[in-house]
Amino acid sequence: MRLTAVDSVQFELYAAGEPVRVEVQDAIRKGGRPEVMAEDQSACASGRWPGCALADSGGGGQTMTDLENIQIRPIEGDDLQVAALLTARAMRDNPLHLAAIGDNSERRVRVMYGIFSRVMRLEGRPTLGAWDGDRLVGVADSAEPGRCQPSPRERLRLAPALVMAGRAAPRMGRWLSAWAKQDPGRPHSHLGPVGVDPDLQGRGIGSMLLTEYCSRLDGTGTLSYLETDKPENVRLYERFGYEVTSEADIIGVKNWFMTRESPGGE
Repeated sequence: MRLTAVDSVQFELYAAGEPVRVEVQDAIRKGGRPEVMAEDQSACASGRWPGCALADSGGGGQTMTDLENIQIRPIEGDDLQVAALLTARAMRDNPLHLAAIGDNSERRVRVMYGIFSRVMRLEGRPTLGAWDGDRLVGVADSAEPGRCQPSPRERLRLAPALVMAGRAAPRMGRWLSAWAKQDPGRPHSHLGPVGVDPDLQGRGIGSMLLTEYCSRLDGTGTLSYLETDKPENVRLYERFGYEVTSEADIIGVKNWFMTRESPGGE
């Protein structure tokens, strides 16, 4: 998708070569919370929503001492909204998100929630979850081979999320366009976004998700591909057999592009 700034509140979105003009007032949402906050207050109270108060974006104060109760299973239906919010919070301080959206942490969560909540509902996107009982604590989303880039119809569905980014939209457009150019030329499973509840990062939940994701590809010969903007993630993925195939500076942030050959592949 090519995104061109018309002025501070109006953009032309190009999908399938046809311009779609959209008006947006970024100030409407400034300081607010995602609409999802009002959609399921009972889920918020029960802990299903990962961090209902986004002002601090620091989580709900829940902790976990071991991984014995964690189960990895698919995320489906309405739980994809929970997954989108968790992932937006988990990646809130990623360098690309800071560079594209700005210093307001709540706004970064809000904008990325809008994108992830739409992306995860596209066809051909299996999403794995790490569950502590009925509480979602980690997410690994991916696109099946041939589903990496959205179709023209899907781009129209994603357009409102980019428009919601307001003045950040042109930077996000350059970011996503640069990523798209790095996609491998052969069929592949495209991993990402991946995120773990901020309160529980560094405890092995991400490794559990990656173990399950990779095991599902092993023996199929399917190439796996991902992008990351964090050097510590490069080291994590390397432990699972990924190799850096290229690097690039995108909107002032260093990015690494990595692939993994599944056993049985060529």
